[in-house]
Amino acid sequence: MIVLYVIGALIAAGAIHMIVQNNRIPRNIGGQDGQLSPMPASPNAVASYAQSEDKKVDPLPLFESAPRTLDLLKQILSEHGAEIISSDERYIHAVYTTPGMKFKDDVEFLILEDKNIVDFRSASRVGQSDMGVNRKRYARIRSRYLELSGNQQQ
Repeated sequence: MIVLYVIGALIAAGAIHMIVQNNRIPRNIGGQDGQLSPMPASPNAVASYAQSEDKKVDPLPLFESAPRTLDLLKQILSEHGAEIISSDERYIHAVYTTPGMKFKDDVEFLILEDKNIVDFRSASRVGQSDMGVNRKRYARIRSRYLELSGNQQQ
């Protein structure tokens, strides 16, 4: 009987930890020192600056100017149901919440005007695998961004 109580307590502790982690903005979020935060060791993230090919995606091209690019990205995030948490003249942090289980994924954009690109990062807050959700999200954002900006890159 004690074994069942211990197992139940461990399951409850794990669930509580996951709920807390899912509802807390990670400490490493934000464009510091002109770059986005490092990639997690877990496979549930993608970024344009990732070293590992399985996590790497292409940066977005800058659209006309930083303000126009930010406006376009905010429009796309709104269309896709993301909640914009913070933004400034070069950076956006948004959160996507999955239906059903309400898992939260953090998405970041950082404009690098000197390179004419927008760095991108999308990472799940909890778990190890994201079942390809972050890569698919990037593909949808990129496709819509290129469509709205009139850029025919694929």
